[in-house]
Amino acid sequence: RRLDGRPENFNRSWEEYKKGFGHTDSNFWLGFDKVKHILNNDGNGFQLDFDMTDTNNDNCQYNVGNFNIGNEASNFTGTFTAVGHCSKWCEGSIDFNNFRTNGKPFSTFDHDSYGNGCPAAQASGWWFGN
Repeated sequence: RRLDGRPENFNRSWEEYKKGFGHTDSNFWLGFDKVKHILNNDGNGFQLDFDMTDTNNDNCQYNVGNFNIGNEASNFTGTFTAVGHCSKWCEGSIDFNNFRTNGKPFSTFDHDSYGNGCPAAQASGWWFGN
């Protein structure tokens, strides 16, 4: 969550992504432990919204439905069953029929699930593909 407009540093350790980071009064990541708790205690599917800006300051927003994450043993594998709204800029940039994060384990620079170097190269934690 970002409230004050400043970008957050997402090049964080596995433990930071697990426990959370930032400040709840401004920019923060809640942490997989808390997110997993929320997801497990609600019978409804969740919508996950992505809002990204590229190096040209072009903005892309999209969302996915029925989002869930696995436990830590699964490397917090992210899954979803539906793709919802997509801004025009995203439509030509993302192949939603083969959306690469669906069913992928989460990785950080110190916990690279595929060993492909993506977290270090992208300076971020994410559900990178192989």
